[in-house]
Amino acid sequence: MPGDFSFPSSPVAVAFAYTVVLWNSVKMLRVPLVLLSSLIALAEVYVYFSYISDVIAGAVIGIACGIHRLAFR
Repeated sequence: MPGDFSFPSSPVAVAFAYTVVLWNSVKMLRVPLVLLSSLIALAEVYVYFSYISDVIAGAVIGIACGIHRLAFR
């Protein structure tokens, strides 16, 4: 179990932000990007590095940051 606070999971947030930003520009990599981001999220929970709530919050924040980046491009 995690010994300290890890809210939100920053590796998950970065992975999902990259996925959102690259979604339209590199259409060929859509599925691999989603799979990689999901595997990063699952690995965080699997190795007890983060709680599931930390990973979900990281994914939501990453998606929001990616959308924000696209909106102000």
